[in-house]
Amino acid sequence: MLRPLLFALLLAATAGAQTATPIFDEDDAGSDGYYQASDGGAVGNATLVLAGPSGTRLPVASGDAASGTDYGVLTYASGDGGNWSITVGAPGFAPLDLTEADSLVLFLNGPVGVPGVALPRLALEDADGDRTIRLSLDFGTRVGFNRNGSGFLDGSTTDLAVSVSYVGSLPADVARPGYPESIRITFADTVVTTSTPAIGFPAKPARFSVATEGGLPLAFRFVDTDDDGTLSADGDRIEVLTPDPVSGTPRPTWRVETTATATMAPGAGDVYRLAVFNSGVDDDPATWQRRALSVRDFGPLGDVDPSRIVGVVLENPASGSSERTLWVDAISARSDTGSPDGPAPPTEITADVGDRTVRLRWTPTAGANGVVVYRQAEAGGPFVRITPSVVRDDAFFDLDAPNGETVRYVLRSTVTNGLGPPILGPDSPVIEATAGGDGDPYIDETARRAFDYFWEEANPANGLVKDRSTPGSASSIAAVGFGLSAITVAIDRGWITREQGVARTLATLDFFATCPQGEASSGTCGYRGFFYHFLDMQSGRRQGTNELSTIDTALLLGGVLHAAQYYDGAGDEATIRDLADQIWRRVEWDWAANRPPLVTLGWKPEAGQGGFAICNGGLCDWNGYNEAMILYVLGLGSPTHPLAGNAWDAWTAGYAGQWQTHYGYEFLVFPPLFGHQYSHVWIDFRNIQDDYMRGRNSTYFENSRRATLAQRAYAIDNPQNYPNYGADEWGLTASDDPFGYRAHGAPPALADNGTITPTAAGGSYAFTPELSRQALRTFYARYYARLWGEYGLRDAYNIEENWFASDVLGIDQGPILLMIENARTGAIWESFMTHPDVRVGLERAGFDLAPVATEPAPVEDARLDPPAPNPAAGTVRLAYAVGESGDVRLAVYDVLGREVAVLADGPQAPGPQVAEWSAAVASGIYVVRLEAAGVVRTRTVVVAR
Repeated sequence: MLRPLLFALLLAATAGAQTATPIFDEDDAGSDGYYQASDGGAVGNATLVLAGPSGTRLPVASGDAASGTDYGVLTYASGDGGNWSITVGAPGFAPLDLTEADSLVLFLNGPVGVPGVALPRLALEDADGDRTIRLSLDFGTRVGFNRNGSGFLDGSTTDLAVSVSYVGSLPADVARPGYPESIRITFADTVVTTSTPAIGFPAKPARFSVATEGGLPLAFRFVDTDDDGTLSADGDRIEVLTPDPVSGTPRPTWRVETTATATMAPGAGDVYRLAVFNSGVDDDPATWQRRALSVRDFGPLGDVDPSRIVGVVLENPASGSSERTLWVDAISARSDTGSPDGPAPPTEITADVGDRTVRLRWTPTAGANGVVVYRQAEAGGPFVRITPSVVRDDAFFDLDAPNGETVRYVLRSTVTNGLGPPILGPDSPVIEATAGGDGDPYIDETARRAFDYFWEEANPANGLVKDRSTPGSASSIAAVGFGLSAITVAIDRGWITREQGVARTLATLDFFATCPQGEASSGTCGYRGFFYHFLDMQSGRRQGTNELSTIDTALLLGGVLHAAQYYDGAGDEATIRDLADQIWRRVEWDWAANRPPLVTLGWKPEAGQGGFAICNGGLCDWNGYNEAMILYVLGLGSPTHPLAGNAWDAWTAGYAGQWQTHYGYEFLVFPPLFGHQYSHVWIDFRNIQDDYMRGRNSTYFENSRRATLAQRAYAIDNPQNYPNYGADEWGLTASDDPFGYRAHGAPPALADNGTITPTAAGGSYAFTPELSRQALRTFYARYYARLWGEYGLRDAYNIEENWFASDVLGIDQGPILLMIENARTGAIWESFMTHPDVRVGLERAGFDLAPVATEPAPVEDARLDPPAPNPAAGTVRLAYAVGESGDVRLAVYDVLGREVAVLADGPQAPGPQVAEWSAAVASGIYVVRLEAAGVVRTRTVVVAR
């Protein structure tokens, strides 16, 4: 007599005892080939073979079962838009009390292997029809070539020897039709098919076919060195193709290559089996495989009543499947009174909300090593786990929260269970939240953690900031520049007090103003006002033999000059301004123009050509569009050692060939995005043009926007078919990668090896705020467990190589933080652009500053037009306008702040006015200052006699 399919629970009577009930009881089944207490069906593009008079019952078969002689038979298939399910319960669907159950155990087998991704999902159903979430039956074991299970099958007569290797065009854990499945190459004496052509692989007639053991035909490429139509000669090989699950493009998966010429070529009757570990049911129908699911993995049950469970629900796999046959036996619920309890849930759980965002924060439980989070989308529905990996932090961002809909969360603490899965603790109280509003707590936290890098990875005694988070890292002077501006953001946002920011800034500037400079190869921090790229974090002296860096000094000065404008108070803030001026005025830009008017990349006391033999791929001077715009603007604006007046023209002359069109965007190309970002951190290029951009009806800001959009378009196009590139996952720039440190970029493609660097998207936040925001959110949503840490997003990652950087870099976090702030408030631009020397540099480069967005001079208060002529050798015309009657003061000052002329001082009527200044002064830089209607407007003018 058949044993009926039974699902039941026996409660333990003694501590530590485990009890279970097998699925089949042969005394109760009947002999009709199906199990009565089952109910199933399929809809849409899906099939499920069923039995019984109603055609809704689970078929059963007799044979070598896991327990007894009978087992259930599931034969199923599903595709897009198709679903199948079947519920199996105790006889009569009698409700069972599973309140004390710890695990669910079942045994699986089949006539051929079933990959883990093709196994059904399993849920529990109670007497009211409420169901738990569905759990995958994937065994979670390794995927790959099974050498011991591979070879020619019995009956084959060929002596062909082959080698097999996985072709990494897609990561080995990416499932797709035909993979991971065992494959058979069936040989014949005549041509049976033709190989798939590709570059280097012409179509070839083949005396063999390739298919999965389940019967799915697979395409292949074929190299036939002796043109005999089969694998026989040394060097013959095939590449088995499987479709990319996203694009459907056939991708090489397995390479099968002959290792020696066969004396007996394969023919009819010869079959090679390529066995694969598939994380599912293996290929041996004689052995059953046990699968255990923790009841706690079903998550918080919501309205599901564990005391009235009527069945186990088996459903189609999430990714769909070609037709499979799976044998099921010995399902049982088990209770082990000796099972360890997990840690208590976290406490003090709070929820902050924003646009499509809920931030959960908590206090971790002592002894716990992480938290998992569950979300209930509909009241009464199941709680679905939304953290596939344990969260090892005190916060988690749900970035898929629907605006305007109340959702509920439950958290559980976890503790490590040796080599096994983490042990989950009990549920926290339910936390409700409704996402919505204009803010984004995730972007807030990204910025805040980026600032934390500059605060925590710095030496408070001298202000030096580490190049990277690695212990023992040297200081990068560029990171110090970004850090000085980061402090101003932290003050404005209340992350630190102004007093804290002043103290750290003062220590930093005091160090750079007083550290020893000289041409000695050691014991100094710089030379001629420039600083070495890397300094020892403690002593502040040159680290190793690195170069005196002109560009990194310029980035440092960006922060120094910004600090000078930001801190406008007395006392220590006045000292900050004085120190900043000392550092700034000491830089000998004219000396660095060793091959005038261009500026050298760097200098070393050990190098030839007077120390200037510092080149990068043949480039010895800053020439051609790249990150050095700020360098030339500052050099041109220097009040003490300015660059020659033709320096900017010489710089832009190097743009030849860089104005290109990619993906419909015309722009100056520089493939790594950092070249489009660093200067823009401080200089507001939105509404100003030099002659080059004027001739192309564009701006450098617009240029950077187009470069960013083109790089995103490149990721969408994905010409190298990386598995994760797309509209929301993009960003190529200089970073670590699996093979070292290099500059990656596109378009045109430069060293693109699949490495994405979050600062590329984050540093373009001011150019493409919504697209950059979505990319930053995607990095967290997909990779929080490996990419997110105490300082936010780590340096880089490469999905193709399954590699994630361990370090955080200062030159990554600075642009992310500061460009987010510029996009939100323009605060860095607004402050930096008021520095008179910066304005001189821009004006000498040919930029017309009249329409600068940070100084619009609306008619309703006051406007000061650009001086003309400028530079001037004689009288200067100063046009201005006031919007209302009142006192007006127009005066001219030298760079030391001394008043040299007063052109208006008293009441004036509203409207335009013109004043003339004789400029009977020494050559130099002067500031024109208009005070009217409660506002101050300034312009700079160069007197050159």
